[in-house]
Amino acid sequence: MMDRSWLFENARVLKDDFTFETVPVAIRDGFITEANNAGAGAHRVDCSGMTLIPGLIDTHFHGALGNCFGRTDAEGIRKVAAFEASKGITSIVPAVSATTDDHLEAFLKDLRTVMETGSGGARIEGVHLEGPFLSMDYRGGQMPRYLQTPSEEKLRHWHELCGGAVKILTLAPELENALPVIRAAKEMGIAVAMGHTGADYDTAEAAIDCGASISTHTFNGMVSLHHRKPGILGAVLTDDRVSCEIIADFVHLHPATVKLICRAKGMDRVHLVSDSMFATGLPDGDYPEEDRVRHIRNGACVLDDGRISGSTFPVFYGMKNLLTVGIPLEQAVMAASRNSARAAGIFDHTGSITPGKRGDMVLLNDKLEVAATFVDGCPVYLAEGMSL
Repeated sequence: MMDRSWLFENARVLKDDFTFETVPVAIRDGFITEANNAGAGAHRVDCSGMTLIPGLIDTHFHGALGNCFGRTDAEGIRKVAAFEASKGITSIVPAVSATTDDHLEAFLKDLRTVMETGSGGARIEGVHLEGPFLSMDYRGGQMPRYLQTPSEEKLRHWHELCGGAVKILTLAPELENALPVIRAAKEMGIAVAMGHTGADYDTAEAAIDCGASISTHTFNGMVSLHHRKPGILGAVLTDDRVSCEIIADFVHLHPATVKLICRAKGMDRVHLVSDSMFATGLPDGDYPEEDRVRHIRNGACVLDDGRISGSTFPVFYGMKNLLTVGIPLEQAVMAASRNSARAAGIFDHTGSITPGKRGDMVLLNDKLEVAATFVDGCPVYLAEGMSL
């Protein structure tokens, strides 16, 4: 469908203060604008019985529909972007696990091409390097042969290769040279996440002092919390400078643990991610990957030894799971939109329904299912039977 001006009327709107009100919302020339500035030719949409929310954002996921970031090409990236849009996601920061430098660099070039030419679905905001600067002992599903010592030189090279689009770097702060790399990343405008790590409390706090601001899939891929040795979890759960990623699929975290993180941090300092992988959108089964197999059962992904290795549930699923543990809808959406945008440094143009920001919004039906997704003011997904 072609871009045009829109005037949404009679919807319950999640405003930029993240409270609900029935107010008109307009999009003009791809940007949210005041309703009285929609223009005479704006297409009016009666949204009675529907809810309008800011587009959701996933800053940490690895692919879908058989496409794995780091091993897929530009066409595969676009297929994933279209799939994500169908799940109410308007902005994505694809995550690349540790791989060969050649695979990574080829992917970064393809990603840059898609960013420059358009995805046709969720907008590509940049890339999340989940590796290769990770702990061997806490690698989780990361392949050990691809792990490396942190290198400022390599980080700068990769950042330049994708046109300065590295948005997030996950590393283990206890590794040799990690703290200088954190400082360099901050200077480059890259958000640093601590993950796949056995860091103790003091090391984690030193990393935060250097600029680390995110906890990668909190509780997963890190040393456990102990009451006398609080470790990295003691730091990220109590330091207000850190936003904690939550995978709310109820596989990676028990519902009570999700509640614990939300209460410890407050809903301003948690953001939802999916950590979904290439089998997302595909049926349960056994999926070979290099010299191993990922086993998908009831949507959960494990390796032969039982270790969890990614998810198959998009962020929208996790957002609705928050409702089941007592989080109000407006706060659940905030954790998957505004907070994610802030963590990735993209809140200046997306993450809330604010005049002047891009027209990234989602219409939900009366069952809180995705009815339509808009990216840059263009409808990129319409549910079956939905018309505008």
